[in-house]
Amino acid sequence: GFQPGRVYVVAAESGGGKSVLCMNIAARQITDRNRTAIFSLEMSYRDVWARMAIHHAKVSGNAMSGVQTLNKGDIKNLTSLAQIAEHIPIITCDKAGLAVESVVASLHREHRKEPLKLACIDYVQLMHSRKKHNSREQEIAYISRCLKGAAMDLGIAIVLPCQLNDDG
Repeated sequence: GFQPGRVYVVAAESGGGKSVLCMNIAARQITDRNRTAIFSLEMSYRDVWARMAIHHAKVSGNAMSGVQTLNKGDIKNLTSLAQIAEHIPIITCDKAGLAVESVVASLHREHRKEPLKLACIDYVQLMHSRKKHNSREQEIAYISRCLKGAAMDLGIAIVLPCQLNDDG
């Protein structure tokens, strides 16, 4: 399992399944009744929940998008997901360009309400820092240090998808 205080970096090229993996990890945390924070900087709140439904409730993407009708089994599974999610809050933040300082503050605030076990932050290159840096490389290093510090301070695991350059 995921160890408290650790940051797990998931690196892949564009289209490599980083967001899908992150949502699958979060869905598993719901199943295990672990409180999880999801910060999606590229997907809307609705998209995050649709992915949860597809994974956890085993509802097809076509049914979730309205292309096909939900059957009785889909409705039963979605109801089950809603009942679980009601007791296991997932915090979503779908603001593009979110500052790392805001993410860390949100993690601390949510952890004070009720302890978190894991946070998924999708993905690091869409974050920025309020602090000035000489290069993007230095800014990413600062973001990484802030997230590692939050993981250690709160005793939670953080899953951090990162996009690799497509330069080859």
